[in-house]
Amino acid sequence: MMKRKDRYVCSQTHVIEGVSSPKHNYDSDKPLQQCARCENIYYVNREAQRTHWRLHKSSCRSTLIPDEKLKLDRMNLDQSYRYLRKSFINNGGDFDSSYVINRIRMLFDEGD
Repeated sequence: MMKRKDRYVCSQTHVIEGVSSPKHNYDSDKPLQQCARCENIYYVNREAQRTHWRLHKSSCRSTLIPDEKLKLDRMNLDQSYRYLRKSFINNGGDFDSSYVINRIRMLFDEGD
């Protein structure tokens, strides 16, 4: 099994992966569970996923269209910021916004 270096946060409970939370019945030894459909959102358990679904379902999509992904991958940090600002103002965010947020994180990690 490949170990992930990033630490994720549960979208419903805001529990950080690797930090125990008895209140949410989460043990630090377990990785957070990923949304099987879009693979961009994480949860401490199935109950948290069910509770968060009404908020997440509008942005949950299994894949980006290849042309969209290519366009988003070519954005620099400033372009990504402008894209997100417009996206959140117009529709409160969507799957593409989630992808761009992950892309910004990657750009910061690379030092761009």
